[in-house]
Amino acid sequence: MRELLEKIEDRQAAARDEADRLREQIAHLTDRLAGAERVLERLQITRKTLLEIAGDDDRPPVFCRRPTARFSPCSRTPTMVCMPKMSAGRSASEPSPAPPKAPAPS
Repeated sequence: MRELLEKIEDRQAAARDEADRLREQIAHLTDRLAGAERVLERLQITRKTLLEIAGDDDRPPVFCRRPTARFSPCSRTPTMVCMPKMSAGRSASEPSPAPPKAPAPS
């Protein structure tokens, strides 16, 4: 009976060692995964930005006709703000005109 208990203890020790090795591998792989996900996120943002600049997305393009200097609340360095291109005679700060109303039924 004692030999059986010793064999079980040996197997338990081996299983414990294997579990420890696997935990270390999981921790290492988790760190690598987090790094890869950060790179992927940065690349997605870069791609989206390039598409916006190139005008290949579905959003209206932004034109820098007369950029406005604004101060960041965190610094005294002005940042340039581009306004969307608007129809003639309207600035980007003006609200869009209301759509025409349908004629009343007679």
